[in-house]
Amino acid sequence: MRFSKQNEDSERKRRPQAQKKARAQETGYRIGFSFPKGLRVLSRRHFRYISMKGCLFQGKTLYMRYTIQSGPSKLGIVISRKYGKAHERNYCKRLIREAFRMQYAFFPPGVHISVSPRIPRTPANLQQIQTDFISFITHVNYVCIPQS
Repeated sequence: MRFSKQNEDSERKRRPQAQKKARAQETGYRIGFSFPKGLRVLSRRHFRYISMKGCLFQGKTLYMRYTIQSGPSKLGIVISRKYGKAHERNYCKRLIREAFRMQYAFFPPGVHISVSPRIPRTPANLQQIQTDFISFITHVNYVCIPQS
């Protein structure tokens, strides 16, 4: 069916335009099991600052460089191509993020971490990575919190 130009708009269904929902601004605090941008180390400058000024902690499967700053704890992941193919690197990153999410409640505030796996890799699983995070948390709590 064809409408004349003057009646074209009058015959169309009038639907209101869908309003875009305003997204809540992430302030860096964890919501459920998400991993918002506020909890990530994103910029190259921040990674370089952590690697230059930070301390090194060596776990069985991970190297962790960290600094203590203000704000929430943040995680950055660095994996070189020497580790393996893309699907292996992505799987390792997923495991590291999941271990960080599970242990986030135990982190002291303001710890910014840059994590990289050990290159002579053995297939890491979530349990090994979690034990590295747990030993890292006890190390940071011992080093950073003054003993009375």
